[in-house]
Amino acid sequence: MKKYILYTLLILSLIVLPNHSKAVTDTVDLSTDVMEFISISVTQNDSIAFGNLTPGSPLTGSGGTRISVTTSSQFGYDLAISDSVTGSNSTLLHTNVTDRIADYAGTIGTPTIWSGTGLGASLYSGTGKAVKWGSGTTYNDALNKYAGIPENSTVIMEKSGYLANPDLSYIGWKVDVPNNQLTGSYAGSVTLTATAKIN
Repeated sequence: MKKYILYTLLILSLIVLPNHSKAVTDTVDLSTDVMEFISISVTQNDSIAFGNLTPGSPLTGSGGTRISVTTSSQFGYDLAISDSVTGSNSTLLHTNVTDRIADYAGTIGTPTIWSGTGLGASLYSGTGKAVKWGSGTTYNDALNKYAGIPENSTVIMEKSGYLANPDLSYIGWKVDVPNNQLTGSYAGSVTLTATAKIN
């Protein structure tokens, strides 16, 4: 009888003893590198028709070209221009596939108030516009300064810092020819390139 009671008490004590548990934690470290993104689009006047050109009466077309650049670079971007045509000739090629209208004499490094003949471009508006492009504010402003369009991609505007929104720049175009320019139709294209800054 005594053995039986002792055995029962032992079983009960095992059941009522609390089962103590402890919470433990650990961490997971997360990381990523957001890669640079950049895009460019012409959102206004991607085709400029100058119309009928009389030598000595320069034309500016019907409006300026608006360029929109979006980039995630923390350092900003460069905007460049080129026409892939060697020498002093412009992209405007005659339908005879031989004769061209010349480049305007001003350069990207030193644009000038319009004086002379050729095809020229002017960065007339944009938050990264440099003083060298003149004080004009519209595509046909007499205060715009122009440059011939180079063969190789050349920076016309530098924009520094992170841009949360698309950045807009505006280019005006101008053309005139000497009296001995071959009559007929001329056409060509210009390349605009946006490059994200890396530092």
